[in-house]
Parts: sequence; structure tokens; C-alpha cells
Amino acid sequence: ISHTLSAYIYMGSVLIMAALVVPMVILMLRQKNILNNFVVMGSICYIGGGLIGMFVAIQWPAKAIGNASILLGMEIGILAELLLLNTGFVLKSRILQQQVIQGQQKLLDQLMKEKKSQFPE
Repeated sequence: ISHTLSAYIYMGSVLIMAALVVPMVILMLRQKNILNNFVVMGSICYIGGGLIGMFVAIQWPAKAIGNASILLGMEIGILAELLLLNTGFVLKSRILQQQVIQGQQKLLDQLMKEKKSQFPE
């Protein structure tokens, strides 16, 4: 089959998959969890970069055949996704660290109360 027809078939299947993912993305965004937002935005960057390359290949097939520059959009999308995911992991690590510190502080406060009750001044 021709490159154009295969591109249209691929684009159609990508659009169908994107339509099936939309409810999950909406559910993740409604949870108001900032970490979910990083995952969703990273995925959108990746998908957007891939779609840009695909649309360029469809619009200018003579320039796209054998030309690696159509992958530039996907490469930029992948870099943006990695940046967002790493930022999300750093944020998650910071949140976990703060939770550990708060838990330790509660234990210390409880221990101090017990000591004061055992040895009143």
C-alpha cells in the first residue's frame, strides 16, 4: 500500500485510541492530584509531537520520505515528557520526605508528652 494510505490508517487508529483514553485523562485530572497532572501533560506532549510529525508527513509526502526531520516533533515531545515526568518524581520524593518528617515530629511530641507524664517537674 502507498505511504499516504498507511499514514491515514495509522492516523485513524491513533485517533481511535486517543478517543478511548480521553475518559481516563478526565478522571485523572478530576482527582486534583498534582502528580497525575504531570503524567497527563507529559503524555500529551509525547502524543502531540508524534501527531505533528505524522501531519507533516501527510501534508508534504515528497519531503517526508526518507527525511528524518519529520521525527523532530516526536523527539521534542519525548524530551518534554521526560522533563515533566522527572519533575513529577522529584515532587513526589519531596512530598514523601515531608510526610516522613511530619510523622517523626508527631512521634517525638508523643514521646515528650509521655516523659512529662512519667516525670512531672
